[in-house]
Amino acid sequence: MLSLNLGSVTSFPFIDRPQPKSIRDGIDILRDLGALTKDDDFDEADHYKLTEVGRTMPSSLLIPEFPNAD
Repeated sequence: MLSLNLGSVTSFPFIDRPQPKSIRDGIDILRDLGALTKDDDFDEADHYKLTEVGRTMPSSLLIPEFPNAD
């Protein structure tokens, strides 16, 4: 969603909104993989920005847990 400039996942108007825990878990996985980092330009806790790794992930067809698999 960040790569498409759709805004924060926590405030996105989903038709069928995911559970908050699912959103947090997804963010945690992407942070652990080095795809996201906290955006210090914002005071709110839910603002992240893509890292270089995160910018390359949407173009790969791999599941997030294995972005570097060959």
